[in-house]
Amino acid sequence: MNSGDHGIGPERIEPPGYGKPGMSEEVAKADLCMASDDSAYMVGENLILCGGMASI
Repeated sequence: MNSGDHGIGPERIEPPGYGKPGMSEEVAKADLCMASDDSAYMVGENLILCGGMASI
């Protein structure tokens, strides 16, 4: 390791997201979950379906 190398660089960091556009089936699964009893305890939440791209 060089004195200026701290182990941080583009080759060591994975970009966020899945690298592909979302499919309608993936969005539909989230919609079905929100419409089911599985989400009964959720109140007033925003569900962001972005494949991780919002973390950029």
